[in-house]
Amino acid sequence: DTWRGAGLVPYATSAVLTQLCCVFIPCMGAWLRASIRERLEISSRRSTDFAQWICCCCCAAAQEAKHVDDICEIALREGSALQRDLEKKAQLEAKARERVEGGEAADKPEEPKAAAVPKAKG
Repeated sequence: DTWRGAGLVPYATSAVLTQLCCVFIPCMGAWLRASIRERLEISSRRSTDFAQWICCCCCAAAQEAKHVDDICEIALREGSALQRDLEKKAQLEAKARERVEGGEAADKPEEPKAAAVPKAKG
């Protein structure tokens, strides 16, 4: 699920690959770990990634999952903040537009009203 979350491999593909090619899991894990590191701009060497997958694949997978989950959470918060900023900007623009339209109406000279003609008594 981590590899799918990082946008590297569809879930079904990764599930099948890990079951059919279980001998190659450290190689696949190291390759995908390097891809995740590139995407998240984390520096490391492929040999280190491979060693981590060989020595403790559970720990390596857990660490990748944590990094990907953290990045997804940050992206969600950033997206929400961006949406709030856009909504606030739209509200401010609407208020400014209302003020301008209201100001134009106040600036227009009023047309003279017809003088009231007194009624004749009679």
